[in-house]
Amino acid sequence: MKKWKIVCLILVISICTVGLFTAYGDNIENKLADWGYSLGIGIRNVSEKSNISENRNVVSYVNDIPVYEDEIIERIEKNKAISDAMKAAGSSTPISWGSNPFDYVYKEKFELYYAEANDIEVSKEELEECISSEKAVWETEDAKESFEQYLAGRGVTAEEFYNEIAPPSYEKSILKRKVREHILQRAGMTEKEYEEKQKYLDEFYRKNIKVKEIDKDFIKKYNKEFM
Repeated sequence: MKKWKIVCLILVISICTVGLFTAYGDNIENKLADWGYSLGIGIRNVSEKSNISENRNVVSYVNDIPVYEDEIIERIEKNKAISDAMKAAGSSTPISWGSNPFDYVYKEKFELYYAEANDIEVSKEELEECISSEKAVWETEDAKESFEQYLAGRGVTAEEFYNEIAPPSYEKSILKRKVREHILQRAGMTEKEYEEKQKYLDEFYRKNIKVKEIDKDFIKKYNKEFM
């Protein structure tokens, strides 16, 4: 079970930037492989849809930054791809994402806005170090097969993934981490326990993320299942 949790968590964070905790019983290796392949197919379909059509209809503004319809739908589709992959691999464990797609996109928009306002950037060295660390993880015995199946499902090589697909996602993840560290450092919270730091961040985001809804019909339509 521990192996399943670790591999799935790393894979989802690396590829989709969302958290996932679940567990399987017996036959872990086959289930991990099945899950990796199904997830690869699901994420490939999401990417293909994103490339074909982008709806630039503004749904909301977050601190005066527009949030577009296609960004919300893409987040919904990614969540669904992960959920479908779990079902395809035989998991009956319910999944909780921790936040709905609107909350996720709004928070991400704010973090990118905060990074720009505070001159927070990701260096080439930081990105290269992150990619190198991820490669080391996927080359381990526990994770290698799952990652290879993910690549097969997505229809890309490891080189294509690390050189073309992964860098933008990794860079964004590093940037968001640095934003959270910056917020905590400003507040003198860096030495606090995790729970206390998380509580402070949650309150900080609540106070500082300013959402102005534009397309209320769209928001109502897609948000109702997450309320």
